[in-house]
Amino acid sequence: MKIPKQDHYLLKTDQELLDEIFFLLKEDGITTFEDLKKFLEREKLTSFNKIFDYLAGKSEEALTSRSFSLLMRLREMKSGHLESFVSSHEVGGYLTEKFLGVEQEQLVVFYLDNKNQVISERLLFQGTVNRSVVHPRDIFRWGVLCNSVSFLMAHNHPSGDLTPSEKDIEFTRQIEAAAKLIGINYLDHIIVAGKQYLSFKEEQLY
Repeated sequence: MKIPKQDHYLLKTDQELLDEIFFLLKEDGITTFEDLKKFLEREKLTSFNKIFDYLAGKSEEALTSRSFSLLMRLREMKSGHLESFVSSHEVGGYLTEKFLGVEQEQLVVFYLDNKNQVISERLLFQGTVNRSVVHPRDIFRWGVLCNSVSFLMAHNHPSGDLTPSEKDIEFTRQIEAAAKLIGINYLDHIIVAGKQYLSFKEEQLY
């Protein structure tokens, strides 16, 4: 079975995805679901997030993209529905609850489809109380893997000070510029401190 490159993003059915995935896994001795189950248990890949992280580190582009597509379908079936956000206010309310009591700075990115439904919510970075290391390539790597139309990012200030730093503003502008080049719509950057939030879009900070 030869996988034509021109069909890379044109797979139409779950069966086609499974056929191609097992074809690509054949060299590793995985030919049945039982073989796949044993492999997942051996590698301790016991959740969607662990499997996503494992696939993201693989260099086999064909296997990664097809496996990711199938997992996203399974995840949607498992959850029954995808959450959606229609405003920065709604996101801000959700995030103040999410970051409540978190003592380390974290960066969360939401990847959305063309109906503003959340495809994936990813905790991409976690740092010390006052330092978090962020690299734009990881933000856009997940955007491409999710086939997202748009995204928004958010991080917390454990100090309780809602004021964005110069680094926050500079990073936001870098991400916005890169998003335009890549073709993914950048919606907003939200900072959360305690029970308050700040939207870069609402405050016109970029």
